This record gives sequence, structure tokens and C-alpha cells, in this order.
Amino acid sequence: KMPLTPSKLWLLRCLLVGTLLGASTVKVSTNPTVHHNIRGFLRRYQGLSRSQPGFHRRFQDPTSRHPNSHLSPFPLNLRDVAHIRPRAEKAGAASFTLSTMRSLKNERLFDARWQRSKLLRLESPRLVGEVIEVAPGIQLTNILSEDDFGAQKEDRQPILYLPGIDGSGGTLRFQQADLARKYDLWVLSISPDDRSSFVSLVSHVRSILSSRLPSAILLGESFGGLLALGTALASPPDPSSTPSHLVLINPASSYDRTPWKSIGNTITSLPDALYAPAGAAALVATVPDLWQVEKYLENVGILSLLPGRGGEGAKGTGGNGVLSVLEGLKAAQGLSGGLELLGQVVKTLPPGTLKWRLNEWLEKGCEFVNPKLNRSMNIPTFVIAGASDRMIPSEEEAARLQRQLGISTCATLVLADTGHAAQDSRLNLTREIDMWMRKSELKRTYNPVTNFTLPSKDARANATRWTKTVRDAVAPMFYSTDTKGKVIPGLSAVPLPTHIPSEDYPKPPANAVHQGKASLLVGNHQLYGADLGLIIEEFLNDRGVLLRGLAHPLVARGVAAGAGVVRGGGGRGMTAAGEGGIETDNLFTTFGAVPVSGRNLDALMATKQAALLFPGGVREVYHKKGEDYKVLWPERGEFVRAAAKHNATIIPFAAVGVADSVVMVADSTDILNAPGIGDLVRRRTELLPKVRGNETFVMPLSVPTFPTRFYFLFRKPIGTEDIDYKDKKACQALYNQVRSEVEKGIEDLLYERNKDPFKDFAPRALYTALNNKTAPRAEAMFSRS
Repeated sequence: KMPLTPSKLWLLRCLLVGTLLGASTVKVSTNPTVHHNIRGFLRRYQGLSRSQPGFHRRFQDPTSRHPNSHLSPFPLNLRDVAHIRPRAEKAGAASFTLSTMRSLKNERLFDARWQRSKLLRLESPRLVGEVIEVAPGIQLTNILSEDDFGAQKEDRQPILYLPGIDGSGGTLRFQQADLARKYDLWVLSISPDDRSSFVSLVSHVRSILSSRLPSAILLGESFGGLLALGTALASPPDPSSTPSHLVLINPASSYDRTPWKSIGNTITSLPDALYAPAGAAALVATVPDLWQVEKYLENVGILSLLPGRGGEGAKGTGGNGVLSVLEGLKAAQGLSGGLELLGQVVKTLPPGTLKWRLNEWLEKGCEFVNPKLNRSMNIPTFVIAGASDRMIPSEEEAARLQRQLGISTCATLVLADTGHAAQDSRLNLTREIDMWMRKSELKRTYNPVTNFTLPSKDARANATRWTKTVRDAVAPMFYSTDTKGKVIPGLSAVPLPTHIPSEDYPKPPANAVHQGKASLLVGNHQLYGADLGLIIEEFLNDRGVLLRGLAHPLVARGVAAGAGVVRGGGGRGMTAAGEGGIETDNLFTTFGAVPVSGRNLDALMATKQAALLFPGGVREVYHKKGEDYKVLWPERGEFVRAAAKHNATIIPFAAVGVADSVVMVADSTDILNAPGIGDLVRRRTELLPKVRGNETFVMPLSVPTFPTRFYFLFRKPIGTEDIDYKDKKACQALYNQVRSEVEKGIEDLLYERNKDPFKDFAPRALYTALNNKTAPRAEAMFSRS
């Protein structure tokens, strides 16, 4: 009548099998070898059942259909008896018992697979699948999934994990379960005694790919990321040994830009008594991030003893000095245990091994990989970097790799508040890889020009809420010029393609000018690009036309000042979108922005769309002191040839107001010359992709003042029907004319705005407060035109 516990269930199964075999009453063998095997098995089983919660539950199903179920410690079946009886008789047993069979069977299991599961930090030896000896000291292990025993894995894409400098592969422990469910997971392990060169390791990985894992994903962490790059860049190129994708986590391709070479030589030259403590101290100082340190201190009870933490330990020991001392000793013991674990990591890498791997793996690996990095490596690459990595500059390296390999090939994910050990419980690596691969597949078929979908009503409402604050503060005024040179209020004189034929979009005024060809609006970019949203919104509301902006690649991806997608905080939500308008949470791509390029501009003109172009780009957006309202364009403009090729109409325009609404404290030159911060900013910005060679992606520091009214003037349209796009001189002359029109427009606006009584903020604010509406247009402006 006592409850049937898992252990009793196990005992009942043993008795049942013994009865069926006629061995339940057989005497126990007196052979000392058999007794030794039984005792060894019991010791291992006892340790396993104590250290692994839920062990009985996972292995109490005797009907497992997994092809490797004979390797499981439970259950024992008739097939095992046929295999074990000869070994038991050979061991000298007069008769064999159930315990004898189980001992011999698990001796085979635990000697190899138990050690392998400990090395890879698996929950159970049952998860260890096929183990292949690639070379002496180098093993390849297949990791199985608990949840789908018996499922076919042929339909799963193989993924090969390349370990860090320790070579164990155990740092994948938080990701193993999900990866094994989704992929055919293999882990490469390298023993501490191995003395393979970097080139030899590359050769081994390529051999694995060609012989066993074709079209596999290479997943590399730290040194493994460097090894993955080396495999992808190795020559001669062979499709059978080329990975389908690369996933790099804090890749060590930046090792040659760190002081670790000298630090490593110092540590490896220490006496044996000092080597382990010094190595552990180096790991403690560089590997864990603040979140991991806090979690560790919380687990060992340190945080509960700190004043102001309000933990139960502090409450429970506050009134008893003896208990406080005991709790403190317990916490200190836990802390020393954690440090001892780091010391064990160091012990797996004796001085000779560490020195070899620093010099022959990392240093030689960087020499092998970095000179070959270029855009010809057309393998989709996903770089995950910890923003708080203190061991190597992972965030900077992610930006550098993206620049070297190209934005279309290399995507980045920067994890805020994450250090070098990025694969903790905060990261769901399987989900991140899946999201990236789906986006990569979409990019191959997605055309941002022809496949663009108009923003929904909800998206427009969200954008309107964002621009309303700016519009209320600056009360923008828009003017356009007809073909006779007369300036009129509004945008009706701007020649545009047909408006959007939808009830969800406003209809243009009756006197609006339409044309059956493309329009290219070209103008000066104001400080910070603060007027961009106002221009897009005004054309959408006044003319029912969505301008397709040609944006800097980083802006088109939603990243104005960083090196890729950034995720942080507890939720790690995406704050920036991918390239090409695939992510709808990017305001730029949602409203039609495409990465600036000759191909995209030509496609917009060919499909008779209205495009918006700022030739000054980043140089004008982040202009310097004394450059307010200067046209900072390049010497030549290729946009004229694209417009002339398709007989598009060019509309020059000018804008003023932003520079008068702030006081610039420090421009890019001041920031780059600042002690300390200048070098850091320079290193980060040099790795960002550039459209023009003189771009400096450094945002000037400004203090906002009372905002001046914003003014926009669209000049007289310029036709390109008479321009031969192959005539470079004619195109250059037209480019100079467009630039001159923009400069004249700026001069006219700066002059005419002095006629506006509501140019300054105070009179506008007073008028709005008294009349509950926006200050009106100044009738005196452009009255003579």
C-alpha cells in the first residue's frame, strides 16, 4: 500500500525480467571481478541519480524506440542478455544474475559515453550519439535530443559546433537541447594534448564537411569562430567542403588587436603553483559579465548578505550573529567553489597547451584569415557579439566583419550587457539562427523596389504620432515652383507620378501636376536629418504620393549610429530591422526607403516612381561648425545619368530651419580629437560601411534652443528629355545646374523667412495658445514671384 516510487518501479522491472529469464533465484556469483563491476556500476549510478534531477523519470520507459536505446542504462532487454552472457561467462561467473548483466552492460556505457557526456556537460549519457575519431585527440560527437527519440534525423540540416580555445565544446550546454531538436547537432572536441596547427584543424573540418556533413552550418564560438572563417576561406575552394552558413559568436578574429599575446606568454611562464590561480583570475576578470556575476553571487548566497538587498538570508540572520557567520562561511565556500571551477578550466589547458594554442591557433589563425576577408566569400554569415565582452573587442569585430564581407552577406546581432560567455540562459541561439536564416532567404527573393508594400493605416497612424511633436514645434511651411517660375504655397506645382489609387490615402488637389514618368527630388540634407519625416508626411497628405527615399545602408537598416542589430535588456527585443524593408518595425523601410545605390535608383526611375535623394548624405547630416546650410555634395553626381536614362524630371529643393534650432557644442572633429573618447569613437566608426570616402559617422553634440520655423522650397522642375545619359559632359553640366538651384533656394528661404512674423518660436507659441491652432502662413513671403 506504500506509494509506488520511481525506484520501486525500477526494482519491479528488474524482478520481472529476472523471472522471465529464470534468473531471479540464481545465486550471486562469488567472482571478485563481477563484484567489482557491480560495485563500480552502483557507484556511478548513485552519483548520476543524485546529480541529475529527474533521472529516473527520463529512463523509466521500457518501450523506447530510439535506434541507440541499447546504449541506455535502462531498460535491460533480451538483446542485452544475448550480448552480455558470453562476457559474464568469460569473466568467470558460475552463473550470471541480473545485477551481473546490468553491471557489464553499463560498464560499456559509462566508460566512454559517461565521460563524453561529462565533457560536453550533457544531462545524460543517453544523449551521446555516434562518436567519431577524426584524428588522434580530435573527436566528433553527435548530440541527440530527449524529446524525439526514434525520429529520423536525415531531414534535419546538420550543424557543426566548433569550440573555443579550451577545445571541450562544453560551453554549448545551455543551447544543446534546442539545437538538437532543430538540427542534426555535432560537436568537435579537441584534447589538451593535441598539437595540431591551425591549417591542420581547417583541413580536418573540411574533411568532416565533405565526408559526413555536407552543407552543414558551422557554428563557432571565440576560437571556433576563427576556425569557421578559416574553413570558409580555405583554398582551393571545394563545394563539398564549403559550409552553407556561418554563425560566429564573439569570433576571435580580433585576437591580433588585443594584448593577450603578451599576457598569455606571462601566464604560461609562471611556476605551476601560480599558473592555475593566475589563469583563473584572468578568466574571472574577462569572461563573465555583470549579469552573470550577480547571478552567481545570488546563487551562492552572497547577495542576500549585502546591506540593502532585502534577501531572505539577510532577514533570517540579521538578529543572530552565529547564524550570520555560518551563512557567510557557506557563501564563501560557494564562491571558492566557483573559483575552483575556473581553476579546473585552466587545468585542462596546461602551460604548454595554452602557449601552443595562443601562438599556433589564435595568432596563426588571424594571419591566415584576416588578409583573406573580402566580399568574394559569398557565404551567409551571422555574427553574434557581446557588447560587454572584456576579453576581445567583439562588438567592433562584428562591425569590421560586416564591412569586410558586405552587408548583404553578413548580418550582426549585438547583445547588450553580454560578455564573452554569450551562450547563457538569456540567449536562445536556435531561435536567433532560425530568424536570421528566414530573413536571409527572404533577402534572396525580395526586391525593395518592386516588392515594396504600402504602409498600413496603423503604420501611418504611428508615424503621424511620431512626427506630430516635431510638426507642432516647428510649424513647417512648404512652397513649390511651377514651370513659369512662380512660387506658390503648397506642393501642387511639383510634377509627380499618379497618386496612390486607394481610399486609405488622401487625394491630391485638383490643380496638382501629374506626369507619366518618374520624378527625382534632390535637395540639401539638414542637420541630423530632422526634416526627413516631415517631407515624407507632407507629400503623402498633400499629394497622396509616397516618396521612395534613397538612404544610407545603415539608415535603411534602421541603425543610424551602430554596427548592426542591437538587443538588450531582459527581453532582448529587436530595436533595429534588417536590410531591404523586410522588417516592418523599421520606420524608414516601412515608408519606402531603399539602400542608396545606382541599381536601386535606376530601378525606381524605370518603374516611374517618385524618389527622394540627398546627395550630401552623412556629410550634410553631421556637418561641422560653420557649415550651416552649405551644400556639401560630391564633385560628380551619377543620379543625373539615371534620371536622363529614363527621361525623369528632376526637382531641386532647399530646406532651412534645423541649424537655427540648436547650438552646436562639438562637431565630429572636436569629438575625434577629444582625449580618451576620440580613439574609441574613431575605432568604432572606421568599421561602419561607407557610401562616400569622406564620410564620418560621428554625430555632433548640440544643445537645443527654441525651434525656428522650418521652410521648404521646391524649385522649378528640370526635364532630362534632351540629355543623353551617355554624355558625361552634359550630365555633369546638368548636375552643376541642380546644385546651383539648391544653393539659390537656400538663399531665397533665408531671405524670405524674415518676412514671416511667426518665424521665431515665441510668437508662434503665443498665437497657438490664444487661437488653439497653428500659426498661419506669411502672405508676404514670395509675394513678388
